[in-house]
Amino acid sequence: MEFSCLQENLTKGLSVVNRAVSPRSTLDVLGNVLISAEEERVRLSATNLEIGIHCWIGAEVAEDGSVAVPARILTDFVSSLPPEKVDMKLDVRSMRLHLDCDHYIAAINGVDGNEFPLIPVGDGNRAFLVDVETIRKMVAQTAFAASTQESRPSLTGILMEAQGDVLSMVASDGYRLSHRTARLSVPVETPFDVLVPAKAMSELARVSADAADGSQMQIFVNDVQNQAIFHLEGKGSQEKGGAYQEATFVSQLIDARFPDYKAIIPKSHAVEAVTDTQSFLKAIRVAHLFARDEANIVRLELVPGPPGSILVKARSKELGENETQVQAEVSGGGLAIGFNARYLIEALSVMDTPQVALETTASNRPGVLKPVGSGEETFTYVMMPVTLPS
Repeated sequence: MEFSCLQENLTKGLSVVNRAVSPRSTLDVLGNVLISAEEERVRLSATNLEIGIHCWIGAEVAEDGSVAVPARILTDFVSSLPPEKVDMKLDVRSMRLHLDCDHYIAAINGVDGNEFPLIPVGDGNRAFLVDVETIRKMVAQTAFAASTQESRPSLTGILMEAQGDVLSMVASDGYRLSHRTARLSVPVETPFDVLVPAKAMSELARVSADAADGSQMQIFVNDVQNQAIFHLEGKGSQEKGGAYQEATFVSQLIDARFPDYKAIIPKSHAVEAVTDTQSFLKAIRVAHLFARDEANIVRLELVPGPPGSILVKARSKELGENETQVQAEVSGGGLAIGFNARYLIEALSVMDTPQVALETTASNRPGVLKPVGSGEETFTYVMMPVTLPS
């Protein structure tokens, strides 16, 4: 194997696949990056057996071949090089990868690429297309609501459903639920649903940050291997500071049944308050300073107008108390309800509309946050209330 590539593109490619490297695995090979030279580009691959990533970068390939080398030393060395051309050549007999860039030379011990676990490139019995930017937004508005408790596997994932031209993602930890839908440019032929680990989806969102502007992502579902495969185009290897040419992200699916989320989302409400998203978020963040020592409980008092308002209150036995008035259009009467401040902050932080609506029926019934004026895309966030201190 022998090839040359730009240092900045190699560095970026390694940063992408390093998200799948498993440095503490009992299998030493999982701490490696597989380098495969093929035709006019190089493929970098890594896996921890839960997720796998392929990343292709442009290169001048003199000889095809592959080798797996320790990810840490390779990444640290390459990132320390000047932004020049990097020449790499494999000594097949010793399995040593020789690197030469400007006046920097190194030889890194590797293992035969055939010993590296096989990662699918992109195949499945079901597939569809979606805008990369849409996927990133959907993940941002759902992944945070997933559970981190491995004792309930079904709640550690994001349920991804597609039917007709509608794609939806849902996540819940049992105390709150986040549901996001978007339109597909090309409808799916057969409806389906898969449960993808929320951690994997968050990594996918990070990897896709360098996708080409306006690009689409191909998503394959492999029922036989129980995997979801995401393929996306990069920005082009010749662009200075650019990224990969393309990448494939593979995730194992969770073999569990997600709860019936449609039964959890309230169908109606008695009280609604519409307010400025950023003003509401800022008031909750300030209240959280006092609520942190009191189980994060904040009290919301919805006051009808005119002029209407939401009083955001928090109290701490040790620190004192806080109250902020936020202007709002309140309809249906007034009430007081308590929520976990962190749950409110996480949802409001990913609202992408100037105004947000808070809906509920009673102080002991779930509260629902919805963006106001979001067009065809919908985002619904359901929170269980907390008992307010007397």
